[in-house]
Amino acid sequence: MTNPTSSRWTNRGLALALLLFIFAAGLGAGWGLSRWTDSSHPRAREGRRQPRSRGIHFYARLNLTPEQDRAVREIHERHRPRLDAVLDETTPKVRAIHEEIEQEIRSLLTPGQLERLERMKARREGRGARRGGPGKGRGRGPGRGPGVGI
Repeated sequence: MTNPTSSRWTNRGLALALLLFIFAAGLGAGWGLSRWTDSSHPRAREGRRQPRSRGIHFYARLNLTPEQDRAVREIHERHRPRLDAVLDETTPKVRAIHEEIEQEIRSLLTPGQLERLERMKARREGRGARRGGPGKGRGRGPGRGPGVGI
C-alpha cells in the first residue's frame, strides 16, 4: 500500500512543478509580447513601416542618435522620388521575367508538386497579409505580388 503522507507530498510537489511551469510560460509570453510591441526595437518597427522605406530601418540597428536618425530620414526622403521612379519602371519587367520562370518550372512539375506549390504560395500570401502586404521584409513593396519571389 501507498503511504498517504508520501502520496500527499508527491501531489503537492507535482502541483508546485506545474505552477512553476505555468509561471515560466507566462514570463516567456510576456517577454515576447513586450519585445513584439516595443516600438524602439527594430524588429517591432519592421511590420509598421511604410512601403519602400526599408533602408531607414536598416540603420536603426546602429542605435543612431535622434539627430542622426533625423538626418538619415531626410536623406532617404530626398532620394525617394528617384528610387520610386526606378522601381516603378523596373518592377513590371522583373515581374514578367519571374512569371515566365514560374511557368517554365510549372511545366516540369507533377500534379502533386503543383498542388504543393499552390499551398506554399497560399501560406506565403497569408503571412504577407498579416504583416501588411505581400513580401514584407523581403525587399518587395507595393505592386509586387507573390509570384515575384519564386
